[in-house]
Amino acid sequence: MWWGDAYDSAALSQTFTGATAGQAYFFTTQLNLPAKTSQGYCDVYFNAGSEILFSYNYDMSAQYGSVNTSGIFNAAPSNLELTVSCSDYSGSPTDIWASFDDVQLSVYGPLAGTSPIRPVSAEGIINNNFDSGTLSPWTTSSTTGRMDFNVVSGRAVITYSRIDVRYTSPSWIMQTLNKPSEDGQNVRIQADVWINIPNSGTTCVAQINGGSPVAWTSPTVGTSQFYHVDVSQTLTQGSTYFYLYGSCTGTGSTTSISFDNVFFTLNAF
Repeated sequence: MWWGDAYDSAALSQTFTGATAGQAYFFTTQLNLPAKTSQGYCDVYFNAGSEILFSYNYDMSAQYGSVNTSGIFNAAPSNLELTVSCSDYSGSPTDIWASFDDVQLSVYGPLAGTSPIRPVSAEGIINNNFDSGTLSPWTTSSTTGRMDFNVVSGRAVITYSRIDVRYTSPSWIMQTLNKPSEDGQNVRIQADVWINIPNSGTTCVAQINGGSPVAWTSPTVGTSQFYHVDVSQTLTQGSTYFYLYGSCTGTGSTTSISFDNVFFTLNAF
């Protein structure tokens, strides 16, 4: 850009699509502002839509190097614009120039885990409501084999069809997180849990865990119960897995623990 008058302004603009409010951005450019012999100043602005990414008041001293800035879009931008306005109050027109290179605006979608710019809230669980009729990508595990794992009416169900009054029956429905939860991370765990105990002589306990401490544990109950879980916590230890846990002991052959609407929000504020 080149100016040859006592006051002038120039702008370069480029449109783009895909950015949304709430997304993190990183902006960088290489600038070259030479030393001026005249009396005056220039104002430099980089805008994304209505938001100023970077502004600089350039007097007579030379500036050369990289500009780096980051933040969160408050509104969805549709263009990137560079504006430079220069004034010379010496009374005589003069030539002033400024150059910019390697202009880059990177926009980060919401991903599970911690952003290098700023933590962005993101859902860590896939197949939250089991409406597909399958558990995948959830997997199952037990230490006794006294139960069956199924999806029934849009719920993940552990049916304790072979339990024994002498033993417990630990069982897990678990999912490998795309990005492990982390020590010090704020998370929110939500779920609907049904414990179905159709006859006496049986007790059950349910638990949900995405790191330490354990997010939620039901009381040990001997009658059918429903729980809506909504727990926010700061983890003291992260985990590679998210667990839905159940265990029953007794004589009830149709006893079950069901889970639905399971959410594990990472970086919840």
